[in-house]
Amino acid sequence: MLTIAFVAGWEQWAAEKHEDRKDRNTAKGRVSVSPRSGDVLRVTRQASVQFAEPMLFRVIRVHDWQTYDGWAWLDGYELDSSGEAVERRSIFVELEGLQPLPANGSAALG
Repeated sequence: MLTIAFVAGWEQWAAEKHEDRKDRNTAKGRVSVSPRSGDVLRVTRQASVQFAEPMLFRVIRVHDWQTYDGWAWLDGYELDSSGEAVERRSIFVELEGLQPLPANGSAALG
């Protein structure tokens, strides 16, 4: 019985935490991005702590691997400031932290 009560309490806490986080992200103007092949994204610390230095990333594919809710594995290319591919990478990111680039392709890394 104790285990069932703990699990139920944990699920309730996690749901409340998720809703609180969703409200804060919406208030900050951040929305969840569903990347697709060909998309160019600005990847920063908001997507994962490993990206202390922002980078541009062109998506090749989004893996359908089961991960934490709101996170995904992406395959693609790290781009230089002119948009040329520098290195192929697989990255694990929080989707809400990704920043899509405008359709005209202009982007600042700062």
